[in-house]
Amino acid sequence: MRRGVLLLVVLTLLTSACASQLGRRAPRCSDSRTTPSGEVVLQAQAVQEAEWGPCLNDLPVGWEYEHQEHKLGEARFWLDSDRMGDRFVTVRLVESCDVSGATAADESHPAIDRFVIENRVDRDVPVVIIPLGDRPRTYAIAIQVLIDGQPIDGRVIDVTIDDSAGPERIAERREAAFAQGAAVVVVDDLDVEENTATLILNRGDDPERIDVDDLEELLSDDLEPISYRATWFHVFEGGCIIYEIEADGPGSDTVIADLDRALGFYDLEALRDYGRSQGLDF
Repeated sequence: MRRGVLLLVVLTLLTSACASQLGRRAPRCSDSRTTPSGEVVLQAQAVQEAEWGPCLNDLPVGWEYEHQEHKLGEARFWLDSDRMGDRFVTVRLVESCDVSGATAADESHPAIDRFVIENRVDRDVPVVIIPLGDRPRTYAIAIQVLIDGQPIDGRVIDVTIDDSAGPERIAERREAAFAQGAAVVVVDDLDVEENTATLILNRGDDPERIDVDDLEELLSDDLEPISYRATWFHVFEGGCIIYEIEADGPGSDTVIADLDRALGFYDLEALRDYGRSQGLDF
């Protein structure tokens, strides 16, 4: 039987199932245009002007593809993770998208523009120590050696020392640290003598002089878990692919790079061109 006839039979069966949910066969980026998966064909039918559709490369260990659903104007599927939860990513192909409030990001494909809205809590817990003098600077280094790299609640303390200016510019140095999302630890000569430090967890908090031995415990108070919440918009001629990401806990610190490797773009226009060459109208 000619390949074009086979494809016509497949298309007929798929079209008759338009209102149903698909099985678990994924839309693979490696599928050729002559033997595409049913999911890819339905993407081309659902968003008929879209040049590109979302597809899968190899998934990281612990990730799974959920079925695809589709309707006129949209196709979507989900990814599950054994660490970040079920449906931690929703992938949608739509006719257009509103990128208001999003920031332009590095392109993931030369024919596709990417914009992102994101809110992330990274693995590192940043702490900036501000020493007020030479003796306090040596003391600050000792504190850094003591707590830098220590794990707390699934995250890791990351200590830097800011001795870039004198004591008269302490407010400026604190603001620079808060702008980075860091907790501030100020040490002076009295702290050296008494093995203490002044801790300010957030902008607006009152400074609190504490024992250095209590520093790790206080840093862990109300500490947010690692997470990555974001919407990625991939904009191109005739459509838009949206990733809606809600990743929490282990794995969310590498999810950006993992998604870029796991997901790709299938050339729907080339698929339609092939269909037309076989006398088929998607």
